[in-house]
Amino acid sequence: QPQPSQQHQGHHQQQTQRKGKQLSRAQIREMVPIQLEIDGQNPKVSREWIDALFDRFDIDKSNTIDDEEWDSLVAVLRDPFA
Repeated sequence: QPQPSQQHQGHHQQQTQRKGKQLSRAQIREMVPIQLEIDGQNPKVSREWIDALFDRFDIDKSNTIDDEEWDSLVAVLRDPFA
């Protein structure tokens, strides 16, 4: 029988899934270079750099990047001095 905390975690995950896509760190590692290339920038960035971006934009510390967080991340990739 699941512990109450496990049930709560499952419920929390269902709530966050409603916010649109939930991108994992591994997915972000694949998507950032693609996005840079699309935007005409150098896609050759380090894994550490992408991980730092992930940590910076995972505002709710859910270990996933949702639609809003991704949009913020892309905006900075496109114009880092904005």
